[in-house]
Amino acid sequence: MEMESNYRANFRSLIFSCRFGVLVMCFINGFIMMGLRVNLSVAIVCMAGESNISNSSGSLTSESGMCPMTPSTDVEEQSDIETEFDWSKEQQGLILSSFFWGYILTQIPGGWLADKFSAKWIMLVGLASNSASSLLVPLAARTDWRILLGLRFILGLGSGTYIPAQLVLLSQWCHPSERSKLVSFAFSGMFVGIAASLPFSSLLCIYGFGGGWPSIFYIMGGIAFGFCFLWYFLIFDSPSLHPRISALEKIYLEASFETDGNKRELILPWKHIFTSPAVWAVLTIETTFNYANFALVTQLPTYLNEVLRFDIGSNGLYSSLPYIGFFVFVNIGGIAADKVLEKHLLTIGQVRKTMILIGSLAPSILLISMGYLSCSQRLEAIILLVVAGSFLGILLSGYICNFIDIAPKYAGTITGLAKTSSAISGIVAPYVTAVVTIDKTRNQWRTAFFIVGGVSVAGAVLFTVFGSGEVQPWAKSGGSSEEKKTDGANSLEIKSIGGKSLEVVICNDDELMVTYL
Repeated sequence: MEMESNYRANFRSLIFSCRFGVLVMCFINGFIMMGLRVNLSVAIVCMAGESNISNSSGSLTSESGMCPMTPSTDVEEQSDIETEFDWSKEQQGLILSSFFWGYILTQIPGGWLADKFSAKWIMLVGLASNSASSLLVPLAARTDWRILLGLRFILGLGSGTYIPAQLVLLSQWCHPSERSKLVSFAFSGMFVGIAASLPFSSLLCIYGFGGGWPSIFYIMGGIAFGFCFLWYFLIFDSPSLHPRISALEKIYLEASFETDGNKRELILPWKHIFTSPAVWAVLTIETTFNYANFALVTQLPTYLNEVLRFDIGSNGLYSSLPYIGFFVFVNIGGIAADKVLEKHLLTIGQVRKTMILIGSLAPSILLISMGYLSCSQRLEAIILLVVAGSFLGILLSGYICNFIDIAPKYAGTITGLAKTSSAISGIVAPYVTAVVTIDKTRNQWRTAFFIVGGVSVAGAVLFTVFGSGEVQPWAKSGGSSEEKKTDGANSLEIKSIGGKSLEVVICNDDELMVTYL
């Protein structure tokens, strides 16, 4: 007896699928994780920033001077904000960068553990530790700035496992024909988190309880704690473990990529990994992207405060705008990439390289241009910031899938390597920017923007030369217990699931025909 069923991966089937539920949870997780990471960038202006800023009401007296403070409807509230801490510029830079000291240590172990055991549990442990770290920030800051530095280090440890583990999870839940747009959507939650956290933190600095800035960490830490329970009950490492997934969706996902039935026997080909030009290319672009991103995330509120002289309320709003654009463009980039690949206009490698070039060159030019604007061009500066941040979204959608492209079996480990190298830029970027802009002048900030642009362009050029979009020979499995055949554009597998033999035919990468034999 034979029975046929069809499953087509259109928008409707995606929205009501279990894999979309996983994507939404990953989106929210990224939203929370990035909110916990960047809230200190705004809070530190309330905690110590103003005490180290010279006269804010004077006019611009030279090319290298500061702009006058912008008028605000919250002038009275702004003047009432008293900073608790007399931290120097260097101390603030150390506090902001200490996150990355921990972040660098858990990238490779996190990716390896996710590859070998469970991405779900690795991400849950990181989220729980970050929740606890956030809740303790006010106590640590009021005790000793070095304790706060240590707590941010612990926050970095918890955050370091997030991206490598999430890529491992997504490698099991994203069909290759949907990979660019679905992975881009899942990771875009990080940037919505930044966009929401910055203005929210600014408002809490002025109106929050417990002295203003402490409420930032209490509220965000509490939200993260509650989400841990949802993650535990709703996330599963693969379609085969999900109790509510339909048989057709399960087959659709599992028939299109290799699944490792015994993850504990995973052996890493370290020699091939470290000698692969494709791996070094994606490591490089990850590092240069994050230099630009970290400089923007950790120092943008300071730039708006020190040079353009926006008050704290406006600061958070304007700091968030580039990440709204980032969210839009990273999803547009993912959708566009899948469309180009679907129509066979370019290869995977060519799509990745094109998007990385556009996403690196455009922000570099815009940021450097911003350094030449005068105080009367504040609106133009904000527009340039927004467009620059938006194009960084194109860059992310261009390379974030490349870890799965070149080595799906080892995506977590290689992502861990890449995030480790990029964490170095996370340590360097805020500290270098703080040192370069020691006098808080426009000329010094111009130099900082030139550094960011130069690093970004160098990374794009290196990826264009050495990058790849194909699975590397050393990352392919030697064999399989399943019978596989190829017939023109279609692939066919004979599988057994739930005691039944199935003939699976995948047509044009997004349509599934299943025959129960």
